[in-house]
Amino acid sequence: EPEQEQQAALKPATQAQRKASTEYPAPLDSAIDYIVRLDFSEPVQAAALRTALGEDDFGKPVQWLALNATGQWEPLAAARERLELTTLCGGLQLADRTGAIGSEDLNRFTQHVQQVGEMLSAVVQLPERNAALDTAEKLDAFCADVDILVGVNVIALEQDTFLGTKIRALAEAGGFTLARDGTYQYCDEHGTALYSLSNQESAPFKADDIKTLTTHGLTLLFDVPRIPHGLRAFDHMIVFARQLTESLRGLMVDDNLRPLTDDGVAKIKQQLSLIYGKMDKNGIPAGSARAQRLFS
Repeated sequence: EPEQEQQAALKPATQAQRKASTEYPAPLDSAIDYIVRLDFSEPVQAAALRTALGEDDFGKPVQWLALNATGQWEPLAAARERLELTTLCGGLQLADRTGAIGSEDLNRFTQHVQQVGEMLSAVVQLPERNAALDTAEKLDAFCADVDILVGVNVIALEQDTFLGTKIRALAEAGGFTLARDGTYQYCDEHGTALYSLSNQESAPFKADDIKTLTTHGLTLLFDVPRIPHGLRAFDHMIVFARQLTESLRGLMVDDNLRPLTDDGVAKIKQQLSLIYGKMDKNGIPAGSARAQRLFS
C-alpha cells in the first residue's frame, strides 16, 4: 500500500514533465523560427551538449533551450555545466533585416543537428525544409514592405549653425539620454528607445566634444516596425521637433529637405496607420518580441 501511495504521488509530476516535453519553449517561435528537437536516450550534461554543438554560424541567429530533469526549460548557454538535460530545442531564425535564410545555411544547420543527434544518441525531429524556406521568403517580403524609417530634420537657416551646448540642453530637458553610438535616445518607462536625435553631419555627439560642436542640422529618426504604440511615439517626436525648431530658430523639413507642414505630418501618420494595420493583421505587431527579432 505505501508503494501504491508513492506511485500515485509521483504520477502528476511525471505527467507534467511529459506535457512540458511535447511543447516548444518560449522564446522559440514557430512563426519565425525553424525549430528542431533532440530527445536524448540518456540525460546529457550541459557542458557536453555545448561542446557537441560548437560555435557554428548559420547565417541567422540560433537559440538553444534545454529541458532539465525537473521538467523546466532553460537557455543552454546559462545551464550549469553538470546539469543533466533530457531534451534540446533549437530555433534558427528564418529572416531578419539582412534577408531570408538561404537553402545552403538551412541545410548546414539540419546536417549539424543530425550529426549532434547521432553523437549523443538522440531522436531528432526536423521540420520540412522547403516549407521553412517558403515561410522565410514570405517573411522577408512582408518585412521589406513595412520596414520604414521616418526621419524629421531641423536645419539651420542660411549661414547659421546650432551650438552643441544648446542641443545638449534641449535634449536633456526633453528627457533624452546620450547613447554610445553618439545619438540622443528618447526612451519609454521600460527603457525601450522610441526615437533618436542625431547630428546630420558626420560628427557624433560626445560628452567631451559637445562644448565645441556646431552643426547645420539635426535628424530625429523613428524606426517604425520596432516601436510599440507607434502613433503616440510619432506624435511625441513631432512635438519635440517643433520645440527644437522654435528654440534653435531653424526649419523643420522632411528627408527631401522640403518644409514639413501640418498636412505633411498628417500624411505620414496616415501611412503609419496603414503599416501598423498590416503588421497587426500578419500577427507581427510593431514593437512586439516577434517584430524586434525580425527587424534586427
